[in-house]
Amino acid sequence: MNGIVQLIKNLIYLSKFNLKNTVMSFPYYGLNLQNLIESIEWNCSGDNVKKPKIYNRDETLDVILNSNKSLARFGDGEINIIQGKDIPYQKYDKKLAERLKEILANNQENLMVGINYWYFNYIDYRHLNEFSQNFSLFVMPLCRQELLKYINFDKQYYDASITARELDTIDYYEKFRELWKNKDIVVVACKNAIDALHYNIFDCASHIDYIYVPNVNSFEKYDETLTQIKERDKTKCIMLMAGPLSKVLASDLAGGGYRALDLGHLAKGYDYVKRQIPPNAENTILFNSIDR
Repeated sequence: MNGIVQLIKNLIYLSKFNLKNTVMSFPYYGLNLQNLIESIEWNCSGDNVKKPKIYNRDETLDVILNSNKSLARFGDGEINIIQGKDIPYQKYDKKLAERLKEILANNQENLMVGINYWYFNYIDYRHLNEFSQNFSLFVMPLCRQELLKYINFDKQYYDASITARELDTIDYYEKFRELWKNKDIVVVACKNAIDALHYNIFDCASHIDYIYVPNVNSFEKYDETLTQIKERDKTKCIMLMAGPLSKVLASDLAGGGYRALDLGHLAKGYDYVKRQIPPNAENTILFNSIDR
């Protein structure tokens, strides 16, 4: 019954949906009716299809705050690389793609692997801006199809969207900030991204040690970056904001006795919320663009 109700809600929404604008918004993917149908089916499937075990956003944050586990998150960028494609801030690299596939399926006990909870669960499109609606209907099915090739159905996954911007509140970020409050941390990030912040989410740490990586093709600096991190004390938590490189670093550092968290755009999200930048379609595109 719940599936039928959800289907009706989405059909009502889709009856008002401007498909022409959608195609223009996502010209690379184009209009694919099969993906549209598949997206609706997943949204109303309930328990009728086999799905990966994924903690939602709040559950994921609770594990981060109450454990010593590392985190590697997979989004559409990592999925594109696995498929052999370039993305705006990282060109395709065969070694990177193979490492990403390996991390997705592994059973590394102290590494949380994040995939998007909403790829496999019901979405109410009405609460999303136009860009996110289009992404959910036409890009998300492609991501889901690719993930299903590599995920381990016996493994517990976590929500990769903990760093998403659209529905965030300052309370959410303040809860996150408890993780490094009055502690020494290492932040691995693009310098441009850090310099662009008006409000630094890490400013409650007792000390911040920055390691900078390029804003494009940072995986090329993998060996150098890993060496620099390993010069730091293992008692310091490593905050990774370095695109696909972060996933590989999180896995390797966790295996070496460090705690490393792939935080993606978390710092930018905090800055946007503090600056009260509206989460509309235009700002969502800007939020996900390369930091220059």
